[in-house]
Amino acid sequence: MPQDYLLNRDRDESRRSFGYLLHPTILPTLAPTARIADVGAGTCAWLLAVASSLGNHGSYDGFDISADQFPPKDSLPENFTLHVSDVKSPFAKEHHGKFDLIHLRLLVLAMEGPEHWRVALENVRKLLKPGGYVQWEEADFTLVREPLRAFEHSQVRALREGFQQLMHMVWERIKECPNRLLNAYREVEMREIDFDVVSCDRLPEMREVATKMEIGVLEGTLKQRNGQRAPASEETEKLLRDMEAEAESDFLCPWVYIGYTQLQSAITTHTTAHPHTTIQTTYHAYYLDPYAPPFGIHSAAYIDRIRGPARSGASLDRVREMQQRFGVTLNSGGKMGHTRRAHRLVRFARERYGLEAQDKVVSGVFELFWGREGDVTDRVELARVGLQAGCGGYEEVLGFLEGEELEEVVDGESERARDESEGGGMGVPRFVINGGEVVDGAKGLEAFLSAFEEVEVGAGA
Repeated sequence: MPQDYLLNRDRDESRRSFGYLLHPTILPTLAPTARIADVGAGTCAWLLAVASSLGNHGSYDGFDISADQFPPKDSLPENFTLHVSDVKSPFAKEHHGKFDLIHLRLLVLAMEGPEHWRVALENVRKLLKPGGYVQWEEADFTLVREPLRAFEHSQVRALREGFQQLMHMVWERIKECPNRLLNAYREVEMREIDFDVVSCDRLPEMREVATKMEIGVLEGTLKQRNGQRAPASEETEKLLRDMEAEAESDFLCPWVYIGYTQLQSAITTHTTAHPHTTIQTTYHAYYLDPYAPPFGIHSAAYIDRIRGPARSGASLDRVREMQQRFGVTLNSGGKMGHTRRAHRLVRFARERYGLEAQDKVVSGVFELFWGREGDVTDRVELARVGLQAGCGGYEEVLGFLEGEELEEVVDGESERARDESEGGGMGVPRFVINGGEVVDGAKGLEAFLSAFEEVEVGAGA
């Protein structure tokens, strides 16, 4: 029965992971006419890379338990031959004593019992010419951490749960992998054993490769064992690349609006440079003034009420200065008041109509207050924002705003955020990228781009 492949095949992966394709003690001894075999050849990526590095001299044989991933015969050089064979069963006698080098890689999950390491190596040894070499590369999966730990997407949580399930299923196979392989070499009395240990991410660019490999093992094993659907490779790529930004913000603060505009610019810039990445934003309520009246007051009068007449003029001057510095529109003639109703609308849009509707509502409320100098507390104006964002019909949105639904939810969000900001000395706007990287205040475009790049680079860590 054809087997599902558990690993992605990367033509340059071994060279980058270990620093070599062929061990430095083996390479100088190989004759130009050497015959080389790869057991577990899959797509023949390793064989093709070795053949290229040796000038395509000699001959190359690939063995695998299934032909499912073998390349079409006419796509391979003439000195390539492929065979279907299980390393735990004896190879056909016609292959015995024919090879100068046998290569094996990452077969730990095929070793169902401790004795299989020795059996496999005995079978492989029979393929060697006198003085031939066996190069076997394995991973110590007991040191692997949960994949994509910083990601909180539901699909990623499912992968992490699957990872825990996988580790439980295969623990007996993997827990002694390095020792069992080394003992197998000794039991079959291989001579001149050279044992190298390297980190899978010794090069930073290999972190993503290692993570893809780990997820590939996870997907394939769960599919084999449980009949679960294994996500397609493009889905895994998407999980690796997706990011989530969480924003704690209020609509009345100019720094929040500036931070919002910088975030949007950063998302556009980053996703243009990384077209496979998606960055989604979730907005959480924060009340700058929990005791504000539920009705709108002209901004100048409101600031007089909060800061006093002597300081209100300076505050408005600061807004004008920020407008020039960041190139955003900050009209200060709108009406201010309690923003509970606006935050309820944001939550309503996200829960009923999705993140795209939420984003449009957030943009619409900012435009209402800072662009059109509207009333951020007004039900009718907010209902129009919801309608334009695609949140159903006008009457539906207005009816929601006139009720109390989601009040406790957004009040709780704001209370928790205020407690955290008072404890940590950090106010709004506050943006958390993938549960880790924090951009606080309106630090500008570069701060967001740096945070996104940090997550992008560390996705495979």
